[in-house]
Amino acid sequence: MLSHLSKLLIQEHEVIASACNKIHTTEGLWISNPENYKIFIGEILKFFSVYADEFHHKKEEDILFPALAEKNEIAGTELVRELLEQHEIFRETGRNIRNLTEAGDFASAHEQLKQYAELLYDHIGIENDEIFPMTDGLFNENELAMLHHRCIDKDSELGTDIKEELEKFAAEKLESHE
Repeated sequence: MLSHLSKLLIQEHEVIASACNKIHTTEGLWISNPENYKIFIGEILKFFSVYADEFHHKKEEDILFPALAEKNEIAGTELVRELLEQHEIFRETGRNIRNLTEAGDFASAHEQLKQYAELLYDHIGIENDEIFPMTDGLFNENELAMLHHRCIDKDSELGTDIKEELEKFAAEKLESHE
């Protein structure tokens, strides 16, 4: 059975995956409607930098990963290092996409955005299939509850209203961008 901690992080992964799914629906939009594409790319980059990075990845980096590395030094440290490197790749790719967009190279920005989404799908799979089950197996019920509460506190600190707004963005259809 999944802990509340794993359920929270998996639910956030589902929101992130929903946002990623929007990327494929905007193929060629920069040609048919460049202004709407600029709006979309701004919104999706905001989503990834705020929701995926500040809300989700920071929980992992500040709360889960240190606890995993401390609990299981051998397995935890290597997996954590790999996942932290992936988080940095996401940040760098986001900056590259923003720069390409500002330069007006929407086709290249979109290609990088699609690659970004594919990396995120893979990253989510690793965490859902390996990290969260390992977490649930390593920690006792009280430790898992404490980690979960720290994650909830992190949401409160960053702003649950902002998180909810970004979750709505991920769930919305892209009709306004077509």
